[in-house]
Amino acid sequence: MRYIHSPELAAVAGWVALMFGLFFLRVHARTRESLHLAVALGGMHAALGVAIGAMGLWLISPDLFQALRSVMWLANLATGAGALVLLWRGMQHKRSGAARLFAAMGALVLACTHDVLLALGAIESVALMPGAVMVFVAVMLFVACSSLADALVQNKRLVNDLRGLNDNMEQLVAQRTEQLRHKTQDIHGMLQNLPLGVLTLAEGNRVHAEYSAHLETLLETRDIAGRHVMDLLFAGSRLGPDAKVQMEAAISSCIGQGRKHFESNMPLMVGELEKVMPDGRVKSLALGWSPICNGQGTVEKLLLCVRDLTELKRLEQEAGQQKRELVLIGEILPVSQEKFQDFMNGCRRFINENQALVERAPDKRPEVIHHLFRNMHTIKGNARTCGLVHLTHLAHEIEQAYGQLRKSEDAAWRPEPLLAQLAALRAMLDEYARINDKVLGRKGPGRRGSVAKYLMVEKEQVEQSLQLLAGVDLADATAMRGAINQVARSLNLIGADRIDDVLVGIFDALPLLAAELGKEPPVVRIEDHGLMVRSQIHGLLKNAFTHLLGHAVDQRLEPASERLAHGKPVAGRVDIRLALAGGRLHVSLRDDGRGIAIAKLRRRAVEQNLLTTVQARSAHAVAQTLLLPDFATEDRATEASGRSMGMGAVNEALKKEEGTIEVRFLDTRESADYRAFEWVITLPGKYAVQSGAQPGRRPAMGASASAS
Repeated sequence: MRYIHSPELAAVAGWVALMFGLFFLRVHARTRESLHLAVALGGMHAALGVAIGAMGLWLISPDLFQALRSVMWLANLATGAGALVLLWRGMQHKRSGAARLFAAMGALVLACTHDVLLALGAIESVALMPGAVMVFVAVMLFVACSSLADALVQNKRLVNDLRGLNDNMEQLVAQRTEQLRHKTQDIHGMLQNLPLGVLTLAEGNRVHAEYSAHLETLLETRDIAGRHVMDLLFAGSRLGPDAKVQMEAAISSCIGQGRKHFESNMPLMVGELEKVMPDGRVKSLALGWSPICNGQGTVEKLLLCVRDLTELKRLEQEAGQQKRELVLIGEILPVSQEKFQDFMNGCRRFINENQALVERAPDKRPEVIHHLFRNMHTIKGNARTCGLVHLTHLAHEIEQAYGQLRKSEDAAWRPEPLLAQLAALRAMLDEYARINDKVLGRKGPGRRGSVAKYLMVEKEQVEQSLQLLAGVDLADATAMRGAINQVARSLNLIGADRIDDVLVGIFDALPLLAAELGKEPPVVRIEDHGLMVRSQIHGLLKNAFTHLLGHAVDQRLEPASERLAHGKPVAGRVDIRLALAGGRLHVSLRDDGRGIAIAKLRRRAVEQNLLTTVQARSAHAVAQTLLLPDFATEDRATEASGRSMGMGAVNEALKKEEGTIEVRFLDTRESADYRAFEWVITLPGKYAVQSGAQPGRRPAMGASASAS
């Protein structure tokens, strides 16, 4: 009966091996080598099964049959063991059906072991292998069906997912198409409303059909699309023929070439031109060139942006005229009215004299040329002395022309150019006179004129306006207008300056004075409360504060060692305050020194019979003796205390301007030898002007000096 089962056993064994190999391919490596291994194992088992089956049917060599049968069982055991290992790995990787196949394969291996023992005669039983094989095949078919069902479900899901993706893709394409349409509309709207001429140039230097609507307004024509750029933009321009040829060649050579080629030709492309319109008007146009490249970096088109600079040019010219006027104001201001008028009268006399000489001279005569040269040299020298730079340069050019007539015998006598030069010089002279008389209002008697009618201006104020104009962006019309308005507001403040600007020269001299006296430079603090002083009193204030500050450093501020001994900072402090009250300007000066030597002043005032003993009891009366003419507080006058005019002269000068000066004590120690005090100068309120700036602290002198 053992031989009857052999053919079935051999076929089943081959089938099982093949199914195992296929499962091995699915569960484990998923490689072509695994498929080859499965086919080889299945073939080997099939061959053994066929051989054993044939021997069993035809009863060929029972011994060989038994040997091959044993080999087949051993092969089945080995294969089954390997299958168990792989199925165990499949279980670890959580493969579908691996656990069922592992159990079925385990039963198959046990059945195979049982049948091996049965074949060897070790036990007496019936063959279990056929049943085990059928169980394994059934399990494998179940697993295969389950896997197939899962695959079908997954495929269905995949189909649904693909269908969803396709629907989403169509929706996305529709959205993108709608967005593209909106963007196209936006770009078209921009081209229609952009206040800038935008066009593209294709091959042949022709204008593309799509361009900004403003281009028609800018060029004043609707015939734009398809036209040659040279005909559209450069016809009627003031560009020279050579420049036009270079321009056309550069544009033509850029299209179809790389970006670097475009960049190398950029210097040949015009950035600004003046185009004459049909009615004769001239427009200033700015051209901006940009390449439009494809993915390979090749220039396919040129983008050209056209801007109208006509208004900006007009504003620039206006600003230039304003700037020139400010420069001339800066040249005129340092010259006194009397000196300026004398200079102008002399220049006009020399110009008229030169004009008469040129008109009367029939030909080139050395004495006439010498006279012309001498007069112009005098004009140039006087202009340089007054600091009138522009006039000096023009006079120098005319002088050189006269010098050429003197030096060269071949130089022809031509009155027309000489008269034209004199006319230009006279025109510049008239410009200086107009600014002095009308802009600065200095046609009157001079610095002592009415403050309401005449204005005096410090040069620094004009230079600030010049810097404002120089820093403005000429391409920005709004900024240009703002700068012009700001300059106009600054010109309204002409004739007034901050007191720290008026006294800056005195402040700068204080460190040197302190060093000469062996003291630390004082710190000056100014509180101006936004007040500025008219230029009519600049000289008066300078003279007064030269004496006041020198006297403070020399006689009241102590040396460093003495200040430290009294718990004071090493550097002394001087405070200057401005206030406007009761229609008068109050300027006060105080320091943190030892104070006024009131006891010493009292003794000297009595000795010089300036005060009686009874009068000298009043500290205020004693202090006021400082304002008397020729009153000396020291036995010898120091350089600091003797500078400028004395306090008596300051007092007299202030009286001429309806001003006063007095000593105001800051303590109540009547019997003290030294009293803290301040000088208070008052002047009519017409000499002060509120700047309108927010009151604050500004440096006046020293590291910590400030004004408010």
